[in-house]
Amino acid sequence: MCPRAAVGSLATVLDVALLAVLAQVVGWAVAGADAVAILAATAVSACGHLRFTSGGDPASRWFENPPRYLATAVGALVVDVAVLVALTGGRGSVSTVHLLVAKAVSRTVAV
Repeated sequence: MCPRAAVGSLATVLDVALLAVLAQVVGWAVAGADAVAILAATAVSACGHLRFTSGGDPASRWFENPPRYLATAVGALVVDVAVLVALTGGRGSVSTVHLLVAKAVSRTVAV
């Protein structure tokens, strides 16, 4: 697996797993659980890409521009959380399948 795919996959798995644990096991509201999961995944993604993939690749320079990276990350977080809350009613008590399908849709829209 190429480094970009590995870093992206790790961040995605962390995002979804942390959301599920915080919302369904710990009992957090979906908005808070999703925001924390996204923040953790974003940190892992940024560190992983800076460490393993950005090298001298001009297409990866946006990771090295913190204001641009943070603005993009915050915008995606807001869209992801808003869509997920709309699809789940903000409740972590929805089924795991419902939560995961809603998360897949919210991530797709946020990208």
